[in-house]
Amino acid sequence: MIKCLPQEIKHVVGLAPQADGNLTSDIVCLKNFSKAYIKVTMAQANAAVHTTVPMQATNVGGAGGAVFTTPMRIWSNLDVSASDLLTARAAAVNYALDAGLANKVVWFEVDPAESMDVANGFDCLYVTSAGSDVTNILAVDFFLLPKSKAAVLDPAITD
Repeated sequence: MIKCLPQEIKHVVGLAPQADGNLTSDIVCLKNFSKAYIKVTMAQANAAVHTTVPMQATNVGGAGGAVFTTPMRIWSNLDVSASDLLTARAAAVNYALDAGLANKVVWFEVDPAESMDVANGFDCLYVTSAGSDVTNILAVDFFLLPKSKAAVLDPAITD
């Protein structure tokens, strides 16, 4: 049971809400974290199909940036004003939002041991977006579960 959220889950703003068709979030390092959840929020004003692509890298500078090859769990809500329920989607390495005009949210679950190429030094995570329109507003947040509990969680924006 979570007793104190800020001491048990590290939250990093990967991309503050902004308009653009193709964006890249900040990069987080998962060395001290056992799992990551990526939350992508979009206010879709233009009917363009938008694809969100989680990426892995070998450092927070983005070295070796590569797409995932192992599918991860995904949930989405394609109209958060109509419902607060998330729908489980087929596991995949990316997710394409439909072209419907609505406020949307997508969650990705990243288990570094299962999804990332840690044997070759990939322990950093970020998100790219493609195919959207400059009128759509996108935000990315990372929620990281630490390997061990501490009063102050380890930083995630440094290697």
